Amino acid sequence: MLKRKVSVRFMIMLIFFSISVFAYSAEPAGIEIFRKSYPDIKFECVYDNSVYDYLITITVGKRVEKLYWQGGKFLPKSELLNARNFAPVFYEYSFEILDPANFTKEYIEELKAMSSPDSRQNGPVSATYIYDVIYESDTRKNVEKHITKTTFFGKASYVHDRIVQPLKNVEKKIKALVGVDKEVADFVNNLDSAGSYNWRTIADSGRRSFHSMGVAVDVLPIGWEKKNLYWSWRRDIDPDWMLLPLKNRWIAPDAVIKIFESEGFIYGGKWDLWDNMHFEYRPELILYTRKLQENRETIKRLEEEKAAEEKRLEKERKAAEEKRREEEERAAEAKRLEEERKAAEKIAESELWEKVEDEITDFESYEIESADEDVLEEIEGYEIFDGRYYEKIIDEELPEL
Repeated sequence: MLKRKVSVRFMIMLIFFSISVFAYSAEPAGIEIFRKSYPDIKFECVYDNSVYDYLITITVGKRVEKLYWQGGKFLPKSELLNARNFAPVFYEYSFEILDPANFTKEYIEELKAMSSPDSRQNGPVSATYIYDVIYESDTRKNVEKHITKTTFFGKASYVHDRIVQPLKNVEKKIKALVGVDKEVADFVNNLDSAGSYNWRTIADSGRRSFHSMGVAVDVLPIGWEKKNLYWSWRRDIDPDWMLLPLKNRWIAPDAVIKIFESEGFIYGGKWDLWDNMHFEYRPELILYTRKLQENRETIKRLEEEKAAEEKRLEKERKAAEEKRREEEERAAEAKRLEEERKAAEKIAESELWEKVEDEITDFESYEIESADEDVLEEIEGYEIFDGRYYEKIIDEELPEL
């Protein structure tokens, strides 16, 4: 009996273990997005039962670091208890520039709250640990080992060595449009500077800027001091900075923005808190947002297909219902006609019998006892009952009727 109890307990434990392994075998989709965005970096993911979270081992060359998933925040174990103080790495990037002409009152109030000093200083900070691993930017000394001088349309720029080639790809694609697109040509001809690396925090907050990693580039046009480029600069002279019309802002040409995005750079001019000179190398956000859009399109397509199928089935149901109704009407009509036919036959039969009875009644006055010989000869062959003539007359009359 004891042996059986142990066996059952072992089976229960085995089933629980199998369910646990199955439940946590799939890694978060964000890990694969980072693999595709940084193909030379190795990302390994296992589930750590001790903290109930995914542990990601990141290998960059000879450097190996471990971070926890934490809902896409990528935090070191020392920060797990402070996870609520950080914002996820992934967010949906807008591929469209937000037009203040379409802002609602609620959104305007949201922007005011978002841009307040209290929110920027005390709100959740961007979790940059994953980028400190990728760019070795945990300290100024470490990151500056990777900072190198390059040029962007002849303007000197100090950037992280990881974005040198993507930036050159951008320049090559833009040059291909200079001769055919006037806006692009004006952008190139009016470029004043293209600064990048700057070890600093973001204004009004304690958060590290991506300029500190050397992966953000500010493209400033000639005379930029007289243009509206940055929300915070506009806020200093206008509390309703978010309502400044797009025509009153300097905005990079759409073709230029799309080229930067094609090489993994996002444009700060599309942020809620706009920074129209700012391009930032974040290929994972480009890929993440496109995946979201694809999923939405897939969901939309599936919903449309489902709606079309439901419409088709409803049409078929109505057609079947109409057919059934028509068949019922035809059956009811046939039944009605049959009833009318039977009623007519019944009436005809009744009228026939009335006629027969009338004809028979004509003979009722003749009685056998009083009939003379001539009369008897005229009706010879008819049956006589109770002194009257009956059945023989009916047999002869029916065929004629």
